[in-house]
Amino acid sequence: MARLVTFGCSHTQGTGLKSSDHSWTKILADFLNRDLVNMGYPGNGMKAIAYSIDNFKFQDDDFVVVLWSHSHRHYLIKNNDKENIRIVPQVAHLGEYAGRWYKYYFHKQDSKFVDKVHIKYADTILKASSVEYIHCFCCEMPDSTPEIYLKELDIQANVFNLLFYDHLRHMPKSEDGVHLGVEANKYFAEALFKKIQNPVGIII
Repeated sequence: MARLVTFGCSHTQGTGLKSSDHSWTKILADFLNRDLVNMGYPGNGMKAIAYSIDNFKFQDDDFVVVLWSHSHRHYLIKNNDKENIRIVPQVAHLGEYAGRWYKYYFHKQDSKFVDKVHIKYADTILKASSVEYIHCFCCEMPDSTPEIYLKELDIQANVFNLLFYDHLRHMPKSEDGVHLGVEANKYFAEALFKKIQNPVGIII
């Protein structure tokens, strides 16, 4: 069976849900009648997602959804995936790498530029892989909508303007009280399915 391949952070993995069957990724895979390959991982930022896309072996009939994560996250690539380090602002006080990164090296303007580089690079890989794909975002991009943001990067790809977290954060949370719950995941999957079926339509 053809595959739905998803990339993102904990919002893509389905963190906080009692069952992965309730995640937007599984619901969308069922809508599309595809096997799900979920590459979402908690703490992933733009660089980690791009790295995952760069190292993934795509098949010609894959359909790919990238749910770009929160900005300001960093990813330190070392000798192998087990040694790579995800650095996020929420735990900057817990580790040596994170604490030093946000204290001495992090700046919002630098992060904005680096995010653009990683998204552009990932799009180049996806385009070269000849797979169908769509870009989605968790949160508001700096001073822009996802569609305008990608156009500014000269990315001519399908994009979904419904922001998974920012637009649906009013809905009930999952069991962990942080991530979005079943209702939001179902709503996002249904809206994204409609967008995939009608790429030129406007769905917000």
